[in-house]
Order: sequence, then C-alpha cells, then structure tokens
Amino acid sequence: MQATKHAQDVYRIIAMMTMEERDRASEVVESLNRTDAFEAAKQCWRNDFADNPIPVVLELGTKWQAGDAATIRGVLSGWFG
Repeated sequence: MQATKHAQDVYRIIAMMTMEERDRASEVVESLNRTDAFEAAKQCWRNDFADNPIPVVLELGTKWQAGDAATIRGVLSGWFG
C-alpha cells in the first residue's frame, strides 16, 4: 500500500511542476547526483520502474490522459537514467 501512495505522490509532483521548476530540475539533480540517497533512488528506478514497472506504476497510467504517464516516466528517466 505504501508503494502505491509513494508512486502516486511522485507522479503528482512531476505533473504539477511549473516550467521554471522543470528548467531548474537539472541543477537540483546535478547537486544531488553523487549522494548516497540519490544513488539509492537511481537504483530503485532501475529495479522497479525503468524497464518493467511495478503494477502500481502501470495502474497510474490509467489515471492520466493519454501520453501523460509516458511524459512523467520520461522526466524520471532523465533524472535517474
């Protein structure tokens, strides 16, 4: 149940980003890139979301307009890929 809540929160946060926040995200990612927490997040992305998303992530796609889930996954892939 917690995985569902966290995945929904992540998708919602990305969907609500302003253009300015989106443009500055690369600076934030770069500043965090070599931290242990960010490495753990990257590993989680690779294991559970990138290639074969966990079922809850697949379900999230049904709650968004066509293409939105792919856009959000693209943002995450850019950060964690």
